[in-house]
Amino acid sequence: MLCFLHLREIGPSRLKLKAGIVAGLAVVAISTQTLAQSEPLSFRGYNYVRHLKPPALRLTSPQSESVFFAESKN
Repeated sequence: MLCFLHLREIGPSRLKLKAGIVAGLAVVAISTQTLAQSEPLSFRGYNYVRHLKPPALRLTSPQSESVFFAESKN
């Protein structure tokens, strides 16, 4: 909307064309962002790697495999 208002101030002619171009670009931007955020299914299933947080943001400290599996059996 703001882009259209700027284009309207630059030149008041061909407002329908300018509105159509701005609307088309908005549709392309929204669809591109939606496709980029959608979860593509890999051949194994859910793609969880994109949702992993960096180590500094994890709530627990890293454990060795033996400690982890020993605690998970209980």
